[in-house]
Amino acid sequence: MILSQKTITLERRYRYLRYDQRTPALDIGYEDGYLDEGQWRAVELGTFTIYGDAARQVLASTPQSLQASGDNLGSLLDAAAYAVLAGKFHTKSVLSARATDVEGKPLVATFRLEKDGAVYAVNSGAEVVLRSPVLLNATLHVSAEGYAPLTVDFPVLAGEVEQVLVLEALNE
Repeated sequence: MILSQKTITLERRYRYLRYDQRTPALDIGYEDGYLDEGQWRAVELGTFTIYGDAARQVLASTPQSLQASGDNLGSLLDAAAYAVLAGKFHTKSVLSARATDVEGKPLVATFRLEKDGAVYAVNSGAEVVLRSPVLLNATLHVSAEGYAPLTVDFPVLAGEVEQVLVLEALNE
């Protein structure tokens, strides 16, 4: 027996936003609930965290780049969270790299992906795949015996990236 029935609309309210520059990490706390005769009723509390350079990318985003429905903090956080969860905002990178000589012949080389002195991935072969989190200002070092080493800078390394690297032979 149903005495009464009421339709409610759940809303999300953000409780806090913390940014840790050392990690870096963007920690966002929220509360889902509804208004009942002017009184807020919380249904669920939660948090989500965005790490690394992906957090820096979110903080550097504009309402236009996020396609946010408004310019208040809640709208921006909703848009940023949706973009990360829906895969529209990359949190990882996959670099497919191939080394060749100046004539286009494949070379077996060592590929090392670094940022600020930390090594994120190392692999050897003519064609390699290097996986990492999103990186800002990363550097790829490529070396092969008998060839001059090559360095490639990536201002932003996010999503799937393909790179062909041409190495020049050393003059003996």
